[in-house]
Amino acid sequence: MFEASRLKGYEKIFTFIRADNTAALTTYLNQGFQIVGTAKRHAKIDRIYLDEIIVERFL
Repeated sequence: MFEASRLKGYEKIFTFIRADNTAALTTYLNQGFQIVGTAKRHAKIDRIYLDEIIVERFL
């Protein structure tokens, strides 16, 4: 995915991960992503607000 993204001209991949999804966060961090912030109460699931962790990786 990283090489394909570079070939298409992308310079960075940026995404949000629910704060309660520690497995996904660990996976992204292991792939070279860095945490750049937190979106407080960004997602609402079953009437409960959740934070989302913002990660990015420069290509």
